[in-house]
Amino acid sequence: DLELCELLSRSGLEEGSGKTYLNYVNAQEAGPRAIMEAFRPVFEPSDGSPATYVLIGSADINAQITIEVARSWWFTRDEGDTRRVLQVHLAHDATSHARRLTEAYPDLTLACDLLPLDLNVDSATSDEIRKAIESNVPDHTTVFIARQSESATLRTVLTLPDELSSRFPIVALTNRSVGTTAALAERVSSGQRPKVSNFAVLDQLCVPTAFMNSLNERLAQTLHKSYLRDRLADGTFDATRKSHREWDDLDEKFKEINRDHAAGIFNRLDHFGYEIRPTDSWNQKPVSWDTEPITFPAEQVEEMAKWEQERWIKSLQGGGWKFGKQFRLEQQRHPDLVPWEELTHAEQEKDREPVRELPRTLARFGFVIVAKDD
Repeated sequence: DLELCELLSRSGLEEGSGKTYLNYVNAQEAGPRAIMEAFRPVFEPSDGSPATYVLIGSADINAQITIEVARSWWFTRDEGDTRRVLQVHLAHDATSHARRLTEAYPDLTLACDLLPLDLNVDSATSDEIRKAIESNVPDHTTVFIARQSESATLRTVLTLPDELSSRFPIVALTNRSVGTTAALAERVSSGQRPKVSNFAVLDQLCVPTAFMNSLNERLAQTLHKSYLRDRLADGTFDATRKSHREWDDLDEKFKEINRDHAAGIFNRLDHFGYEIRPTDSWNQKPVSWDTEPITFPAEQVEEMAKWEQERWIKSLQGGGWKFGKQFRLEQQRHPDLVPWEELTHAEQEKDREPVRELPRTLARFGFVIVAKDD
């Protein structure tokens, strides 16, 4: 229900204004993110290169995977990096599918090379499918199969030759592992073909943690990721500090600090005359990513940074933290619990930089910051 999702999305933008949060799961949006998270080495290669992957089938989720992967690369790549994601798509309507996507998202081709191969998977021989894959992507490229029905998806997986699955990891994308689907999925993941697996999207989403994957939570994670990146860049990263750990290993108290920071952003933008609007919706076409996000004036960056410092101090002091010349986690002492004017320039920059990056950060999630009178 696209209209309902649009309304829920807009409601979610107000979640920073109180203690009650509206969290929901939109499978069309959250499904691809769950897939990208589960197969992170595929979509975020460790060498910093863009992803290369194969899609087989015409399921609706394939379009959203294409958009999410390309958008993630577009907004996280280094400035000036012109490399693009490579997606090979095998389906009877692959070319028309690619045309519809590029009409809706004209900038898609800036971030992604779409290689559509019109191939009827039902009538094609396994040898034809194998040749189509191996002639366009290197060995070890992951192949995702999502067809209009789950049984068709799993049948396709089971009919692929062992030679292909030994060279290319194959993932069947289904909704639920129940009934006949569960039986087929068990055969797929039986271990006889170690590079073949089943990923039941709704089973992964229908868990309590999925309902915490709100915009506020994702923004908190992104803020922390940016913080770690900046500490590496300025040479102050300390692997022994518990606050310098990756999100999954981060102590809950530091996660809460990031969540409070994210929640405060909405109120801060409202105070300075801005609002956040969803832009990356199937209801709004065409969608442009190449439009330069808003740039805050220097004086607003300064005021927002001061606001964040004051909010951070109140948050920590409310939890029992006090000023100390050295950082001490167990004693809850921190050297930066001082007024803005007493911070060094380097420490002030830690608050300014997230403000400057905020428009681009939100753009990555499909939102734009605009002045209220626009």
